[in-house]
Amino acid sequence: MMNKNVRIALAALVAAGLFAGCLLVSGQITIVQEFDDDSGAAASQVYYLSVDLNENDDYADHKDKIKSLEAFGFVVKITNGGNIAARGEGYLSLSPITPLPTDRDDILAAKIPRIFYVSDPIDPGEFRNITFEMSQDYIENFDDIDEAIKDGEIYLYGVTDQNTLVKYEDFKLIATINVEI
Repeated sequence: MMNKNVRIALAALVAAGLFAGCLLVSGQITIVQEFDDDSGAAASQVYYLSVDLNENDDYADHKDKIKSLEAFGFVVKITNGGNIAARGEGYLSLSPITPLPTDRDDILAAKIPRIFYVSDPIDPGEFRNITFEMSQDYIENFDDIDEAIKDGEIYLYGVTDQNTLVKYEDFKLIATINVEI
């Protein structure tokens, strides 16, 4: 049970905050960005996505009140259509890389952060359904993602570690954002 002095101190802080008008209320919004089913990448190619969160009404309504990124991940079915096991990785930039990178070496030369790495390879002819929870094991450089979410425009570059066709189906990025209300 809380002692009397602690209760008085808490009541005084709340009253002071209300009197001063500085009591902030926070909430969360979740943004889901869906992409076409016909996307894919190979080691000799770069899979490129441009995401403008400003086109999302919830994001646009709260952009000036964003405090931080709470959670970030993705949902996707990945199919390896080639003949060799492959891993995927994704990179993020706040502005488009020009000219558009054509391979992994171009991505590395751009010195942009890697934000996910699917560390366990997908065998040839196999697929994997990655849930939001599973994607949490693959996410890296959360601070860079947080900055990009606050910016509102994200440029994503995906590659595989082998020269094999990898197809992404029902690909969705999901971000839960803390906002002031």
